[in-house]
Amino acid sequence: MVGKIPENVLKRSVLREIKNNNKDVITGASFGEDCAVLNLSDYGPTDDKYFETGSAAAAGEGLTESKIALVKACNNLYAGGFIPEAATLSIALSESFEEENLKLLMRELNGTAKKEGITIVGGHTFVSRNVSNGCIVNVNALGKRAAGFEKEPIKAGYKIIASKWIGIEGSYILTSEYKSEIEERFRKDFTDTLLKNIEYIGVGNEAREAIRLKAVAMKDVSEHGIFGALYELAERAKCGVEVDLKAIPVRQDVIEIGNFFDINPYEMKSSGMLLMVAKDGEAFVEGLKNSGIEAAVIGNFTENNDKAVINGEEKRFLEKIKQDAIYKIKTVRKGD
Repeated sequence: MVGKIPENVLKRSVLREIKNNNKDVITGASFGEDCAVLNLSDYGPTDDKYFETGSAAAAGEGLTESKIALVKACNNLYAGGFIPEAATLSIALSESFEEENLKLLMRELNGTAKKEGITIVGGHTFVSRNVSNGCIVNVNALGKRAAGFEKEPIKAGYKIIASKWIGIEGSYILTSEYKSEIEERFRKDFTDTLLKNIEYIGVGNEAREAIRLKAVAMKDVSEHGIFGALYELAERAKCGVEVDLKAIPVRQDVIEIGNFFDINPYEMKSSGMLLMVAKDGEAFVEGLKNSGIEAAVIGNFTENNDKAVINGEEKRFLEKIKQDAIYKIKTVRKGD
C-alpha cells in the first residue's frame, strides 16, 4: 500500500538485514527510533570536530545502481578528506515492488556498507505512486575529518595525479545493460572483464594513502568523466590546467567500448578514479605505488585560466560538459 511500509515488513525485510559494522554507532537503525546516535569523541591527534555528509541517488529495478550510489556517497567524503562512518537511506518503492526484492536490496546494501567499513544507521522506506517501476534510493553518507588532512589552496605548478583508469563506472554500466549486444561483437571474456569493474568503484584505499602523503586536494572522478572532473577542479582552484592526454591511465577495453557506442570515454562516468593534487607529483606517485596503488602524474596547474589537454601536437580546451556520455546512448536507444 502507498505510504510507510508496515511494521512487520520493516522488521523482517529491512531492519533484520542491517548489521552494525561500527563500534561508534550507539543507536542505529531500529523500529521506533527517529534518529541515530554516534560517538564522535575520538577524533585522533588533530582533535578535529568537523563532520561532513556525502550524497548520491539511484533509480531503477536492479541492485547495482543502489550499491554504486552507496559507494559514490562514500567517495564524495573521501575526496573531501573525510572518513565515512555511517549512512542513512531513503527508499521509495513502486506499488509493484515485491517484499522479497526489498529484502534482497537491503542485504546487498548492507554487504556494500560492510565492505566500505560503515554502518547503515537509519532512514525511511515507503511506497509511492510517483515511482512507476522499481525503486529510488537516496543515500547520505556521514564521515569525520581524517586526522592529518589539511586542505590547502591549489597553486600554479602543483601536479595532478590520477589513480586507476578512466571509464570504470561507465563501462560497467554499459556492459551490464547491453551485454548480449556487446557479445555479438566481442568475446565473452571481454564482457567478463568489464563487469569486474564494479570492484574498483571505491576510492577509499587511494584517498587514505593520499591523506597520509599530504595531498593538497582531491577530486572524485564521477559523472562527466575525467574531462568534467578536470574542468571542475580547475574552476575550484581558480587556475588553469595543462594535461597530457597520453598520460591519463586508460585500458584498451574501455577505449573499445567507447568506439563501439561512438562515445568519448574521457567524458564517461568514472567513479573509482581519484584525482589528487600534490606539490611533488613524482614522489607522490612513488608513495602510492609503494602501497600497491597504481597512479600517474597527468598534468599540472597553470597561472592562466586555460584548461588545455595536449595530445602530441594537438591541443584542445575543456569546456563545461552538459551531459555524461552514456546518457547520449540511452537517449538514442530510447528514440529507436
